[in-house]
Amino acid sequence: KGILIESAKWRVFSRWGMLLYEGNSLQDRWDGTFRGDNVKDGVYVYVVEGVGKNGQNFVIKGTVTIIR
Repeated sequence: KGILIESAKWRVFSRWGMLLYEGNSLQDRWDGTFRGDNVKDGVYVYVVEGVGKNGQNFVIKGTVTIIR
């Protein structure tokens, strides 16, 4: 897990494009909150941009669903 990744920056957005969280290392974790409050149940978009150990840049996009 993360063995082939040199560095990564990742962000989580609301479905309207508002930035909710930004992490700058593989150890950073989003806890499903924004400004100290739990986000509403729903679908959120994440974007991971990084550099592999081979020097190649990569971008991974996806969604995460919050259900409490």
